[in-house]
Amino acid sequence: RALGEIDGGCAAPDHPAALGRGARAAQLSGITDVRAALTGLALLLGEAGIALVSVACDTGEDGLYWQCIEAMDAADESLDRVHGLLRRLGERERERDGPYGGIRGPAPSAAGS
Repeated sequence: RALGEIDGGCAAPDHPAALGRGARAAQLSGITDVRAALTGLALLLGEAGIALVSVACDTGEDGLYWQCIEAMDAADESLDRVHGLLRRLGERERERDGPYGGIRGPAPSAAGS
């Protein structure tokens, strides 16, 4: 519970602040900025990988070491997928916007008018 309360926006499910806002799943169902969400996820995965390296290096237990190695591999694979999603999102945006970006066609002065 204490970890969930560190950030004012995150609370345990039975915390009074969380109970008055409706279903938690409904709060998460709409992503307004997909690029920002994926970029944030990539940052979190990178930080998790760094933390796992630290734990793996500092542990004296073989079992924990190998768990960290497996988790690092999973985080790295997930990061690759997120980067792929970001790349495809960029391609879609470029296709949607066309060769002139958000502007449709060349400016009238460039077209000779």
